[in-house]
Amino acid sequence: MITAFITGIGRRFVYFFVYVGEVAVLAAETIGSIFVQKIRWRLFLRQVVDIGLHSQLVVMITGAFTGAVFAAQTYFQFNKLGMGSAVGAVVSVSIFRELGPVLTALMVGIEDLPSALAALNTSVADVSDPGSTLRNCL
Repeated sequence: MITAFITGIGRRFVYFFVYVGEVAVLAAETIGSIFVQKIRWRLFLRQVVDIGLHSQLVVMITGAFTGAVFAAQTYFQFNKLGMGSAVGAVVSVSIFRELGPVLTALMVGIEDLPSALAALNTSVADVSDPGSTLRNCL
């Protein structure tokens, strides 16, 4: 019983250090590739445009509707307390400081999620079976 307990603790201890080692290797390879690999500026700028510029409409619509709902709910609660005039300041500060960056990251990330999943599924697909990629997506 005690040996099983000590083995369990040791196993978790070893797994933790294996994980830390893998993260350290990833960080070292990433930093090393910055200096070794040539930056492909055309590809880099195309990705910046795809991620930034093409996601702008989705982020603006999401922010507008979230702000409208947040403002309405804040007004309903603040009006009960007689603080209806403070709604604009509270909503603008909370949207720009807290909620805006989170929603932007979610919308940009979700917009690019299908292409990332497709790339992942094609890399592990069975080449001899053309329908395997479609089945992996479902």
